[in-house]
Amino acid sequence: MKTKTITRKTLSVILALVFIFIFIPVSSNHAAESETITYLALGDSISTGYGLAGYTSKKHSPEGFTYQIAADLGYKLINKAVDGNKSADILNQLNNPLNANYVAEADLAKADVITITAGGNDMMALLYAKTAELTSSPNDTAANILSKLHNGDPEVLAAVINILTESSDNYILNDPDFQPAIHAVIANLNAIVAKIKSVNSHAQIVVATQYNPYAEFENAVLLNLSLSDVYKGTEAGVTALNTAIKDNAVDKENGNAVRYTVADVKAAFDAYQGGEDLYNAQPPVGSTAMNVDFHPTAAGHDVLTVTFKETFFLYEIDVPHECEHMGGTATCKDKAICEICGEEYGGNPPHTDADGNRKCDICDHEMGGSSVDDPTNNGDHEAGDSSVDDPTNNGDHEAGDSSVDDPTNHDGLETWVTVLIAVGSTLVLAGGGFAVYWFAIRKRMR
Repeated sequence: MKTKTITRKTLSVILALVFIFIFIPVSSNHAAESETITYLALGDSISTGYGLAGYTSKKHSPEGFTYQIAADLGYKLINKAVDGNKSADILNQLNNPLNANYVAEADLAKADVITITAGGNDMMALLYAKTAELTSSPNDTAANILSKLHNGDPEVLAAVINILTESSDNYILNDPDFQPAIHAVIANLNAIVAKIKSVNSHAQIVVATQYNPYAEFENAVLLNLSLSDVYKGTEAGVTALNTAIKDNAVDKENGNAVRYTVADVKAAFDAYQGGEDLYNAQPPVGSTAMNVDFHPTAAGHDVLTVTFKETFFLYEIDVPHECEHMGGTATCKDKAICEICGEEYGGNPPHTDADGNRKCDICDHEMGGSSVDDPTNNGDHEAGDSSVDDPTNNGDHEAGDSSVDDPTNHDGLETWVTVLIAVGSTLVLAGGGFAVYWFAIRKRMR
């Protein structure tokens, strides 16, 4: 009796283990693959997390909004943002393989969601250039202008206030270069979106509006100069850019087709009620020094994270896409390469022998006869043969059909795996039922 008890327990454990090994790996791996969303971030230093903890010139900060989104939602992140990027730079990343930060089409193809932060550097570059023109150093660089502003340089500060004051003859919004600068941003943005969609038509593209980093300058004073116009002028410029970004989201000349979705970062920053600073830029307090760094703080990136996530949820970005493969040409040696995602797909067409030399024109494979009663055919149905006794084969070998002896074709293997799983499942259930009968029901019957 003791021996029988041990045998029953051992059999039960074996049956359980067989059940686990048959079902668990297949189901869990499938779930992991189907639930992973790939997130591609394009843009400027807003998307790199510039200035945050852990940031270096060669490494993005994990506190940046793109990394927070990926961590919170379980997305796989590909961050291709670059500090200082203007809209034209992002476009160059997509089109120029020689660009050090080139975004390969394979990355575009696999993305389920793409965020873009662009336009801020374009407009700031215009502001710096116009500021330099009104100083004794008209060709001064943007970096020098920023440094002088930070240190409260009177000449540069006066020039900035002049440019941002609506009543001034040099008011930035009336400058002949202002509207062309906005048009250039929109044109580049459209080209970026067009490039993405030419490779990946199903990715959700989300473009951020620009916030005003100088909102706290509204009531500030420096060297007896009111800085309220710094706030008002930048507010007007940011509003003009954001209006263009929003209006451009829908292609009105093409049946209102959606180009991209807008994440209204500006509105979120304006509505913020917390006590933390969202921007690094701070007005002067009792000195001539001030911080003109327009990058968001960690708290600002928290707001960015929430804003983008709410946009994702609003448009139900919660499932990965499955590419509907198309294009490419399959041969007896190679499968077709999808023009959308770059992956192999389909089967291999049969060998071809256009010149009748009984060798495949592509791979030199020795060809057999064309029918089973051909005396030169020893019964081996090689690629190109038509099996007349197969009721499902009408003799037409279309492109995409796979030869069963093709070692590159895994469709048959997948079918056998499915069959083996089904058979194994049946055996496990039958074995389990027999075990219950033998050890439980039969025992009681005794």
